[in-house]
Amino acid sequence: MTDIDTLASDFAALTTAGRHWPNVPVAERVALLRATRKTVAAAADEWVAVAARAKSLAQTSPYLGEEWVSGPYALLSACDDLIATLQAPARFSAFDRTASGQLRLKMAPMGLRDRLFLPGIQGEVWFSRDTEQSATRYKVDPDRAGRVALILGAGNITSIAPLDAFHKLFHEDQVCLIKLNPVLGDLAPIFARAFQALIDADVMRIVTGGADLGQKLCDHTDIDEIHVTGSGATYDAIVWGQGEEADKNKAAGTPIRTKPVTAELGAVCPTIVVPGPWSEADLKFQGEHLATQKLFNGGFNCVSSQVVILPRDWSGRDPLLAATRRAASGIAPRAAYYPGTARRLDAWRGARQPQKSGALEIAAWCEGEEEVFGPALSLAEVNARDPEAFLEAAIGFANTKLYGSLGACILIHPATLRQIGRTRFETLLGQLHYGAISVNGWTGINFLLTRMPWGAYPGHSREDVQSGIGTVHNTAMLAGVEKTVTYAPFRPYPRSLFSRDPAFLPRPPWFVTNKTGTESFRLMTRLLIRPRLGTLLRLLVASLKG
Repeated sequence: MTDIDTLASDFAALTTAGRHWPNVPVAERVALLRATRKTVAAAADEWVAVAARAKSLAQTSPYLGEEWVSGPYALLSACDDLIATLQAPARFSAFDRTASGQLRLKMAPMGLRDRLFLPGIQGEVWFSRDTEQSATRYKVDPDRAGRVALILGAGNITSIAPLDAFHKLFHEDQVCLIKLNPVLGDLAPIFARAFQALIDADVMRIVTGGADLGQKLCDHTDIDEIHVTGSGATYDAIVWGQGEEADKNKAAGTPIRTKPVTAELGAVCPTIVVPGPWSEADLKFQGEHLATQKLFNGGFNCVSSQVVILPRDWSGRDPLLAATRRAASGIAPRAAYYPGTARRLDAWRGARQPQKSGALEIAAWCEGEEEVFGPALSLAEVNARDPEAFLEAAIGFANTKLYGSLGACILIHPATLRQIGRTRFETLLGQLHYGAISVNGWTGINFLLTRMPWGAYPGHSREDVQSGIGTVHNTAMLAGVEKTVTYAPFRPYPRSLFSRDPAFLPRPPWFVTNKTGTESFRLMTRLLIRPRLGTLLRLLVASLKG
């Protein structure tokens, strides 16, 4: 645990480097990223091992793949994408407009990596209606003032804090002090090696500590801006204070800190299930999908689905829920490593009587529900005369009844999508006010595609922060972004051969029901580190066995 009194030399180094960092040439930045890529690769095995211990996962756990893909793999991907953007900032050109007139940029698949590792996945960025801005033409800005950013890291996904730092460093020209969440404090020495080049260049420092250290760092005169990943309560404590003091300050509009604070905060994230002609196999596959959207990383994700919005009179409703319960029943409860889990689950249970299946508890949705951040799933119902009317009503429900705006998923049969029509469907997507949307996928995919921005739907304020202010990731360095949208196949291989879905895997490796997910994600990371034909063949075999 770091004592702030020992950081004087670190602050001096950061502020000095910060004054010069906006002038550092592109070639030097690329060299730093290439060096970082090598040290991240060298630290990958230990990174995953320490992350697993922090979450009480055995080194033989079938869920260890989650640590590979959301840790070293995500950072290596970001390094590659940043290098590509710095070397060819105008490489993004697939612009068109959505049915509602928004500027849109096709972002995935792009290159062999996407096609191998995310087969069938498509990604888009939708821009604000009042902007024509596209990719930033990256250049050194000698007139930009150097600044020091404080990154208050999350305690769930190990790549979050370094990815946030990458955004500040290379997109916003700010040097970074990262304070790791105490849950992941043991990663500090691994990160010190993984990001050695950035530390040696005095543009990054990594410290560990609790809330007291965080408060002192927020107040430090050498900190110019703050970025936090966490809860709305954490943001309010930084900006407004705590308890009655916070209420009074918020009412009076007098924050305790006036430094710019950006944030990525959680939400009560919905999955909208559109009625349609689902087969028994569709119901089984999407039941596994729903279980995954909640139970990946034990439910400790800011974009874990928390509310499933269902059509009230749809014949597939009960079979889908039964399939979800069956999938969850095979998932043993994981250690509740994240602080406050028992308290949040008890508050969610309240007067409800949840049904438990394996690691998952399911109960009816209640008005005013808060983010659980744990293995709890709520069910809400919307009545409508047809799929289009249901989707419109469900979007209205999600926008007005649920807290936050980080991520939303839509599960829709291809025949139903054709029935609604692409133009009308895109118009409805434009009305869904979430920063990340996935159609027949999970918004964890949006997180993994680090070239796309990540954050809340724009428009929140300090007084009503919801899921946050600003975005991170964005290795493509885009401006004027409203949301990201990904599309995934509705059916897996081989059933996809008889439909228009371009799926090539029997089960995505991130599914909690995938038996070879750990091996697949480990091999994917190995391929990023050093492409080899043998590794690729082993990955294909593992993926097909999943």
